[in-house]
Amino acid sequence: AEAVKALLGHGAKIEARERRGQTALMWAAAEGHTAVVRALIEAGADLQAKVESGLTPFFFAVREGHLEAVRALLTAGIDVNVMLPSASAARSVSPLVLAVQNGHFDLALALVDAGANPNDVRTGFAPLHLIPWVRRPDNSDISDPAPPIGSGRTSSLQFVREMVKRGASVNARATEGAPRQPNTSSKVETPGATPFLFA
Repeated sequence: AEAVKALLGHGAKIEARERRGQTALMWAAAEGHTAVVRALIEAGADLQAKVESGLTPFFFAVREGHLEAVRALLTAGIDVNVMLPSASAARSVSPLVLAVQNGHFDLALALVDAGANPNDVRTGFAPLHLIPWVRRPDNSDISDPAPPIGSGRTSSLQFVREMVKRGASVNARATEGAPRQPNTSSKVETPGATPFLFA
């Protein structure tokens, strides 16, 4: 953080982008350098800067499972229920869904504690629907059959129990036209399916 402050003090451009379009704040968030994230926020870094995929510093931090960086960005005013846009509404993703998809269960619970809706079905399915996919991903030619490594100490079973304590419905229903599995184009075979049915 001191090096970043020194560079900024000597005229470094806070919104400069590298070849993939990422800013310093995106890099700090993705790498979990919370002190640098705070320093950049204090210096006026753009919290809403996006790369072509739509990822912002907040979504980089969530995707990589950096809880303290996520908290710093939430404290700076990021909406915990903001959606990562997609060309298809059915493929947009919330921070909570992104955290669960990547096995960051401690982070996902922290997002709920910060106000994320535990029954959010804007993506077509609730966070609890994702647990069977995270535990045993689709084993087809187009997907990686290995579960995500994730972060934190909470197991998927503990996560389900904690989500239920926080109001997650075990009877949540997948919506019509929801993706069968995150980041795929196939559709739910049974609209209205519950997390239990998927499991």
